[in-house]
Amino acid sequence: MLSPNTAPSVVLVEDDAVHGAHITEAVQRVPGAQMTAWLREGGLLRQAIADPQTRAPSIVLMDLGLPDASGLELIPEVRERWPDTKVLVLSVMTDERNVVEAIRRGADGYVVKDGNSHAISDSIQSVLAGHHPISPAVARYLLQYARKQARPIRPNEDAPHLTRREVDILNKIAEGLSYQEAADALEVSRSTVEVHIRNLYKKLEAHSKTQALVSARRHGFL
Repeated sequence: MLSPNTAPSVVLVEDDAVHGAHITEAVQRVPGAQMTAWLREGGLLRQAIADPQTRAPSIVLMDLGLPDASGLELIPEVRERWPDTKVLVLSVMTDERNVVEAIRRGADGYVVKDGNSHAISDSIQSVLAGHHPISPAVARYLLQYARKQARPIRPNEDAPHLTRREVDILNKIAEGLSYQEAADALEVSRSTVEVHIRNLYKKLEAHSKTQALVSARRHGFL
């Protein structure tokens, strides 16, 4: 069970001892901050969330690569149970999918935990003050994502009609995601993705993923 809440109270969810010690040092630099718990498994956080006696911390410092759970799954669980609690992702993962998904699921900031402890301290204080710190190493992915979302689809005149969802799935597959990963990213079932893929094969006159992507690019969908 987490300790009684003080302001600001910090819960760290991190399985790596070296990174955990590094982050703990950063927390100690935050004026008045108290580390109320260091949880090394996602299951322990879930137990705390489910316990009605647990008082909400001021901020949860969330690793994404936990041994028993994904931090991406835990972020919305924290937000639902503790709506006033801030969530700052501290991760070594800087790929577009994790960055975008973490922000989309409710993270208040995304910081590379390999940075110096002073930078992490500043990020914690920034989140507690209501800001949204993003490491420069991951900011470019958000810019790329924003540009991609803003870019209109201009298929060729002879292109088949594709639905918005079919184009979304095409983009996920083009990024190298598996069917299950695409389903998770779009919050649909794997079977739904498979149905759309079959429809895409017919519309694009393709018999494989590679052929479908080549055809989609030729028609201007990618």
